Amino acid sequence: MRLILDTHVLLARPELLLRGDDSTRCLLPQAAYEQLSHTRFGRRVSDLVQRAIEAGRLKILPPPGRGVVVDPGPHRIDHTDSEILATALEYQKAHHDHAVYLVTDDRALIDAASGLGLKTATTRTVDGVVGLPLSKSVVSNEVSQAVQRLTEANRNYLVGGFLLGVLVAVLIFVAWQYRHDLLATLPVWGLVLVVAVSGIALFWFRSRHRLSYGVAEVLFGLIVASQLSSTPEYDSDFFVKIVAAVYIVVRGLDNVEKGISETSLGLLWKQFFSGLKEA
Repeated sequence: MRLILDTHVLLARPELLLRGDDSTRCLLPQAAYEQLSHTRFGRRVSDLVQRAIEAGRLKILPPPGRGVVVDPGPHRIDHTDSEILATALEYQKAHHDHAVYLVTDDRALIDAASGLGLKTATTRTVDGVVGLPLSKSVVSNEVSQAVQRLTEANRNYLVGGFLLGVLVAVLIFVAWQYRHDLLATLPVWGLVLVVAVSGIALFWFRSRHRLSYGVAEVLFGLIVASQLSSTPEYDSDFFVKIVAAVYIVVRGLDNVEKGISETSLGLLWKQFFSGLKEA
């Protein structure tokens, strides 16, 4: 059995490299590997890929030949997905003696592959395809450790990002509570300077820590709503402020989505909010 992995699969389910018997192999298209190398976990992924190749559990598939043309039909897929699909089809054509599955959670890619006669599985249904417990072979020991390191890096990023976001939200809340005292001590030019520096600092923070920034935004929006509800005056000004708080929360969720897009949680997020269904 051969499992051809889409870009996100190694991030969402790295333990797939330990599944199956000696005849089971995972294959990673070159296009997917190049995309993975540019993620925040690129170093961990490269280490895992190298060790899995050395253990015979993974193989990098070269780009498809220039004569290979894929027609995805009505399904819109980007250049990388098109190259992954072409690589999978070329491999399937050359290896009729193997059961070949493209493992992906991308609905458009699943539909395009199915329309071209390629079997597919998602990160949730692939266990039923492999149908075997974790490999206990000695050669998978280093791979297992690399899988664990990638999983831990993923978890640490998510936990650390959330906690940092909470801390930033607390600091913003404290500044908001003492805003009158802070503003009273600043001249006009000082206020302008504070706004400029704060804007630049927050932009830098969002660029480097998108998840934490999004969490802080969501919490700040909820804090604003709680402050409004403590002394409600249901006039037009109140509803404008409530809408502003909702907008802050939505913007925060958008930044959270971007911040977790390269993690195992990103798939669950898309399944919940975008309606991504299993194949």
